[in-house]
Amino acid sequence: MDAKQFKEIRQSKYMTQAEFGALLGLAQSTVQHIEAGRNVISDRTRARLAQVVDIEELISFSRQIEELGSIFPIKS
Repeated sequence: MDAKQFKEIRQSKYMTQAEFGALLGLAQSTVQHIEAGRNVISDRTRARLAQVVDIEELISFSRQIEELGSIFPIKS
């Protein structure tokens, strides 16, 4: 999972960074830094995310992102 996917999961839940951070046990600033790519997503945060987000939803969401990436490649 990368920063973009992390942010898209938060947005799909219609949550603010502060709300999402509280759900994951993170400060709002940490969520902001993860989404901006300044912080990596820790294993602890990934584990907590798996607990609070339906795992099937997470897998489906990741597949959709991968499919979109193959249809609309990101140019660097």
